[in-house]
Amino acid sequence: MYPLNAIPTPGISKFQTFYASGTDWQAWQKPAGCSMVYIFMLAAGGGGGRPANGATTVGGGGGAAGGASRMLIPAILLPDTIWVQPGAGGLGGATANTAGANGATSYVSVQANTTQANIIFTQGGGGGGAAASTAGVAGAVGVNTGGPFGSLGLWYSIAGQVGGNGANVVNNFGPNFTYGGSGIITSGGAGGGNGAGGGGAISASGLFPGISFGALNGNNGFQKGALIQPGLKSFPLFFSGGSGGNGAATTTAGKGGDASYGGGGGGGGGCSGAGTSGNGGNGGDGFIIIGTF
Repeated sequence: MYPLNAIPTPGISKFQTFYASGTDWQAWQKPAGCSMVYIFMLAAGGGGGRPANGATTVGGGGGAAGGASRMLIPAILLPDTIWVQPGAGGLGGATANTAGANGATSYVSVQANTTQANIIFTQGGGGGGAAASTAGVAGAVGVNTGGPFGSLGLWYSIAGQVGGNGANVVNNFGPNFTYGGSGIITSGGAGGGNGAGGGGAISASGLFPGISFGALNGNNGFQKGALIQPGLKSFPLFFSGGSGGNGAATTTAGKGGDASYGGGGGGGGGCSGAGTSGNGGNGGDGFIIIGTF
């Protein structure tokens, strides 16, 4: 992944961003003199599905977006060191007739482990899209019960966004769907098309920009979703899932787009004839931001 340039550097504003690194735990040190700690978590997205080769009516389902959680907690109630583990995005289906993987769970904990009593809060990633049309299930609302530290701050969580279904009729387009109004700063992935049908596009509400199918690399979906920074101070940070891969007949269908942070991968395109289906796009990694004041 690439850096979040919209996030202020630690030396200026005491904000620090943590990126997914497999199952490695990363330490955050409480700076001297701070009064409050703000934690924002965007959970990982699921991968898009890849249809069977020669699947005459279907496109791959789009992966779902991870949800978001945030907490404001007095610094005096936290240990000097807390541990974070942002989840990695689920891989898209890379062999014929394979669903996308779910996004990995993200954690904030007072120890470098997932023992329930140590967890401040946690959030599962978005679900992977199915090989045959069905979209991934939205990443669930986070959890902060079971441990003593989760009750000490003001905490709020929202679920992710479901992915888009793939085509389910011969030569059909993957249905379009909308993001920007679901309460998160990213989106699920759109579903793949079949045959002469294109992959699903991602329409947008408000200031979020729409993303068409086949945006880059021929028949492929929108690669890497995009770190979208339109230059508007009121919207410095938002991302997208991948759009769906275009369908084909007897050739190779388009790949679903890889998502940006927290987004779902696009579903791979399906073939109305004896062609080869397209891979599903990868879901976007989660990240965690911790700031103090």
